[in-house]
Amino acid sequence: MLRFVRAPDGVLTPDLAGKLPGTALWVETRREIVAQLAAQDTTPPALPELVGRLLRQRLHGLLGLAKKAGAIAAGFAKVEAALARGELFVLLAAADGAEDGRKKLAHKAARHNVALVDILTSDELGMAFGRANVIHAGATNAGWAAQIVSEAQRLAAFLSSPDGMDRSEDA
Repeated sequence: MLRFVRAPDGVLTPDLAGKLPGTALWVETRREIVAQLAAQDTTPPALPELVGRLLRQRLHGLLGLAKKAGAIAAGFAKVEAALARGELFVLLAAADGAEDGRKKLAHKAARHNVALVDILTSDELGMAFGRANVIHAGATNAGWAAQIVSEAQRLAAFLSSPDGMDRSEDA
């Protein structure tokens, strides 16, 4: 669900953290629902694009905090080793990474019941972790992993259209 509140100037404002004061309006986490809301109310002109950008920023920020907390393994070898030791709780695979490496780690993750998040590009993962070209990473802490999966699912739900097509290029 996405939360919106009305700002003092009357504009409906996204409140993804759920901390802004005011009366809340909750809507389903879907781009087309937000577009319908934008057409009916006083909102920023490009509300769906704004919400998509804010959801991505939340996920990027969360990944950066997890990295600073020491709860991220990055790089194919480190991720593969963490998986083998049973220390990985979520696998992050760049959407634009090579298919063979992604499949190899995804298969191992599935065998260990490790969630897979593959909605971000290598540039986005690199930006979140302060490194260049991150293709494979993972959370080594269950608490961080749960938050990452939750935010990634929220972003994925927002980007998906009713027919299952990803609209990430629009966000």
